[in-house]
Amino acid sequence: VHLGASADLAGVTDLCEANGRPERVGSPKALEVSKIERLEPDWILADVRDNRPEEIQALQKRGRVKVFDVDQLSEVRDVMSELGRLTEKQKEAQRLNQTLLEEIAKNAAAFRDRVGRRALLLLWDKPYLTVNFDAYPSRLIESSGGENVFRQDPLREFPVEIEDMIEKNPEALLLATAPFPFER
Repeated sequence: VHLGASADLAGVTDLCEANGRPERVGSPKALEVSKIERLEPDWILADVRDNRPEEIQALQKRGRVKVFDVDQLSEVRDVMSELGRLTEKQKEAQRLNQTLLEEIAKNAAAFRDRVGRRALLLLWDKPYLTVNFDAYPSRLIESSGGENVFRQDPLREFPVEIEDMIEKNPEALLLATAPFPFER
């Protein structure tokens, strides 16, 4: 979408923001593989953490699938370049990557001299889900001078009880807007 390739989208998951009317093909964790097959896309874009391995494997048997795995801020730029190549929007990808570099630098400068806040990030409700340091959202928190209170947990993404949250005594609570939109 940000590359200006919305018109080329045949289908998107239910969580994707897309202009126009691309076909909805289920949630990232429950793709409607038959819908995707009927669309006969040139490329199927998947994420190693958001999409289920068995669905990725089923799609790989039927078409060209590009699987992305983003852990670091720097990898976002690599993905953007690859998407630019796949969609023939290299100039747009370069522009977005430059903007991303500028935003990262601005962010680093803004938080350079501040004391980091202990933050709790919730991704989902019922059960509450959070992440450890090895997850991309946690790295975003830490790049902004924060500290994920669950950074040391051995699991990348895991359920957490309210008592555990209270025990960690966070200074800031961050509520995701996707995949679960917490109410204000």
